[in-house]
Amino acid sequence: QQQHQQHQQQQQRQQHHHQHHYTRHRKARMITSHLDGTTSFESDENEAVGLDEDDGGAGQLSYDDGTGGDRSSCSQMSIGDGSCQQQQQRGAKRQKLQQQISSGATSAGYKATTGQYLAQRFEPLKHRHDLCQRCTINVGGLKFETTLRTLNQFPDSLLGDPRKRIRYFDPVKNEYFFDRNRLCFEAILYYYQSGGKLRRPVNIPLDVFVEEIRFYELGEATLLKFREDEGFIKEADKPMPDNETQRKIWLLFEYPESSQGARIVAIISVVVILLSIVIFCLETLPEFKHYTIYNITSNITRIVEDEVPTLSEPFFLIETTCIIWFSLELIVRFGSCPSKIAFLRDIMNVIDFVAIVPYFITLATIIADKREEDLKSRLTGTQLLEHQQLQQQQQQQQLMSS
Repeated sequence: QQQHQQHQQQQQRQQHHHQHHYTRHRKARMITSHLDGTTSFESDENEAVGLDEDDGGAGQLSYDDGTGGDRSSCSQMSIGDGSCQQQQQRGAKRQKLQQQISSGATSAGYKATTGQYLAQRFEPLKHRHDLCQRCTINVGGLKFETTLRTLNQFPDSLLGDPRKRIRYFDPVKNEYFFDRNRLCFEAILYYYQSGGKLRRPVNIPLDVFVEEIRFYELGEATLLKFREDEGFIKEADKPMPDNETQRKIWLLFEYPESSQGARIVAIISVVVILLSIVIFCLETLPEFKHYTIYNITSNITRIVEDEVPTLSEPFFLIETTCIIWFSLELIVRFGSCPSKIAFLRDIMNVIDFVAIVPYFITLATIIADKREEDLKSRLTGTQLLEHQQLQQQQQQQQLMSS
């Protein structure tokens, strides 16, 4: 009888010990997920809830008894019948819960086991600890500390690009050094920390702060936004053609800053303009003028300046090349402009047109003079032929009369 009492006391102690560890380590609770209508578990760091996977892929829910031994089941624990019955009820609930999770995994398109489904469905986000590394920035002797994650928000800037900022790194002191304005850097660092808010300090001049913005390469969009905040009037958007090809041609001939090709076209235009001006000045020198000598009588000679050049003159050929470029440029710009009326109203375009017109007048004069000379030469030849025919007729009449 005494041994029987000791045996009962030992069973009670085991039951109490098991319940204590079960309460302490088994803190998992079931929650209902409203995302897919499936069920998952949330637990503390001390929980030891798992899913045992058999060969068929169907999981069995079990728990750790906290003693470091194998996972326990009702048959392995030497506790009373009432406790065993409670464990059987809990096992039935766990089996039902397992079926709900398995059905949720099947409906979500997973053919893997229940444990794999939970791992895929509730996988935590990976955290990059290297970006949490703190870095020291020394600006003119004043040190600032921030994290790489903060700087990497703007990868196109000087501090946000590792390849750009490495040029200013001091490996001896393990810091970045910038010999720049210290007060301005407080606003620059706040730009990174706030995610794009830029505020100029009150005691910093505008031109100095703009220079710092350009040095740290915060971008033209940030600079334009800063100018708007400072009260500068935003430039009106320049009209562009709707057609993509016309837009490219318009930018090529009208805006030299738009591309490298536009800069080349602008340089060619400037060179042609300078060449045309030089030719115009050289033509006024006496050494390059042309004169025509007319013998009025045997004792009188008249010298007249020939103002109409010939087609073979070098100056005229160079001027023709320049005018061809100007005409081509004007025609292309007119064909690709977004508004033909606005193009014709522009005073600069009117000046370009007026500068081209005199050449065509001169060209028409040259062609007319050449045709007149050809006509005179033809008339002279005809008169000579008629004179010869007339002489032949007179000779024939004289022979017949004799």
